[in-house]
Amino acid sequence: GGSVSVGVEHGGNKHSHQSHQFQKANDVAKVGDMNTKVKVAQITSCPTFDYACIAEELFRYGPVSSYAGDIYEEFYAYADGVFRESTDVSLRGDNHGGHVIKIIGWGREESSGEYYWIIVNSWLNWGQEGVGKIAVGQVGLGAGVEAAVMEIPAGVEVLPSVPEQNGEADGK
Repeated sequence: GGSVSVGVEHGGNKHSHQSHQFQKANDVAKVGDMNTKVKVAQITSCPTFDYACIAEELFRYGPVSSYAGDIYEEFYAYADGVFRESTDVSLRGDNHGGHVIKIIGWGREESSGEYYWIIVNSWLNWGQEGVGKIAVGQVGLGAGVEAAVMEIPAGVEVLPSVPEQNGEADGK
């Protein structure tokens, strides 16, 4: 994987964003410094709870943002495994309202066969340094999903990721 730091210009406003490490289809975008302008080619939205659309966007273009409906007290205590809301509503704790989460992938539990989303939360003290798994259909994830498809500027290369060993790239 790799990380990307870019300056994005959309609607005349310039925004800076430092992404978490990711790997998609063995390619990592190599972008220059914060002065590199990246254009938004299109904004994609998935219909509410259209999990096939979300998976397609993840596969084709990478991470998407999703609104997560009601976040209850129990969500704050998540540390590891696949998060599921308590079936007994009285055990969930107080409702703290909605939240936006970045979905970066999906997986399937071997034991149950249940699917889950791999997400990045803005709270670094949540899950595994902000990264966790939420069972598909939980916390309203998928209620509002949007993704920006970026136009890669001329001269910016998309290179295959190369695993590093001892600070040097393989294959030398």
